[in-house]
Amino acid sequence: MSPVTVSAVLFGDREPATVLGEAPGWRQMVDGLAGGLAAVSAGGRMAVERELATASAGLLGLDLGDVLVGAWRKHGALVAAAETTRDRPAATELVQLATHRVTTTHRPYVTVAVNGATVATVHFDLSLTLDVDGLLGQVRQGRLVALQGGRCTVTASLGCGGHEFVSRRAVLDPAVTVRIGDGIALLN
Repeated sequence: MSPVTVSAVLFGDREPATVLGEAPGWRQMVDGLAGGLAAVSAGGRMAVERELATASAGLLGLDLGDVLVGAWRKHGALVAAAETTRDRPAATELVQLATHRVTTTHRPYVTVAVNGATVATVHFDLSLTLDVDGLLGQVRQGRLVALQGGRCTVTASLGCGGHEFVSRRAVLDPAVTVRIGDGIALLN
């Protein structure tokens, strides 16, 4: 199963360049680059805009599982389960994760260069809120290996310079078990 990324929440199946191109704040940001792009043809400016949208979407490959695991690394019950299962390969423990909210803010950026000269660095504002309810963490051999059941509502927004480009809320399917590759070590 592929990880659920911020980009998947914000854009779903739509092309990021299309979604961003429709946002009024996006147009204002791109128009603000006009001075640096004055010597570039109209077609070149359109190409820069497309590439900027594609690059910004690429920055949003952040795995929501990683965001949650980062918040849970010091969760007492998960650490206890990790200690119990560390040396018992056949043991698996399920840990009920209480209803909680994880919020985080990130500032990815893209540098725009034309003909080798930097014309702008665009700093994005990415906000995430993950509301978790009734989720079980599966711990095996000291590692968090899967998340089961529960419900996780993700709200993500992307903007720049005080302008919001896109905001979207998604509910991760509570019937799904999300495997976490080789697992995440819970013990140091």
